[in-house]
Amino acid sequence: MFPDRFHSMQDGRVHISAAQASLFAKEVAGDFNPIHDPDARRFCVPGDLLFAVVVSRFGLSRHMTFHFRALLGGGKLLEFREDGDETIKVCDQNGKVYLEVTRSGDVTRDEHVVEEFIRCYVAASGKNFPHTLKPLMESNDVMFNPDRPMVMYASMSLTLDRLDAGSPELELHNAELEANGKRGNVMLDYRLISEGVPVGEVSKHLVLGGLRPYCQDAMAGVIEATRKTKNGSIGTGEAYDAYKRFCQRIDLRPLTGRAFGDLVSELDIYSLIRSRVLSRGRYGRTREIILDLPQGLTEKIYACVLLNFEIHN
Repeated sequence: MFPDRFHSMQDGRVHISAAQASLFAKEVAGDFNPIHDPDARRFCVPGDLLFAVVVSRFGLSRHMTFHFRALLGGGKLLEFREDGDETIKVCDQNGKVYLEVTRSGDVTRDEHVVEEFIRCYVAASGKNFPHTLKPLMESNDVMFNPDRPMVMYASMSLTLDRLDAGSPELELHNAELEANGKRGNVMLDYRLISEGVPVGEVSKHLVLGGLRPYCQDAMAGVIEATRKTKNGSIGTGEAYDAYKRFCQRIDLRPLTGRAFGDLVSELDIYSLIRSRVLSRGRYGRTREIILDLPQGLTEKIYACVLLNFEIHN
């Protein structure tokens, strides 16, 4: 099934690399949360990917609830254990549980139905920010840390009236944010629609970390950074910082900032990237860099680099 390319099997266990997890988040879910970037300091596998693997392996039940018990880093070997007919646990070799699933009712394993539902279900994550979360935070006068936005799933649940609904879509009909100190709980309720008719309900519980007073300028900066990431563009400084972090991981002496800038110019000449100079007024100038490669090819290159330099995520 289609989630198979986002994980591999090793000794009967599921292995998800950081590159595979990041590719799923961006390509399937449309989720550009920085915590899913392969080189993120606190990288974690998106809950949507674990959801997709569970449903593709065990089928889609009429009633399912997913509780995320811990953040999962890349590169761990995972076991998907059935505990009776109603419970599935995703855990590592030490028994640490990352996801616990309860299920009941009829089950379908029809590959087309399952894939359509997975794609519909996880695509909603790509609309969380800024479409849903920004107005919620603004109306509650709070926001996450703009430098390290923490948005994570705590749980998901679904109730289906039927299992053969074609071309399903999720329609958001209620969104609430409850702020408690530096932590916020977001409840998103959806109707599952098939051919214009409601055929089920879905709920998602998200946790926001590092809450602080809402700042319009800071939020605008986060939204702009998200837009650039979706468009595949970053500034020269951001690119150089990422390059230096990677050099540290492989014990390689980095180029100077000037030499890195020359490299950017050369890549631009060969049309591997596109760059343009942006003025920041009294703060000087920078270049916006846009990668001119398909996202799938970018992730494959990253995976090859990890393999050849024997980097473990």
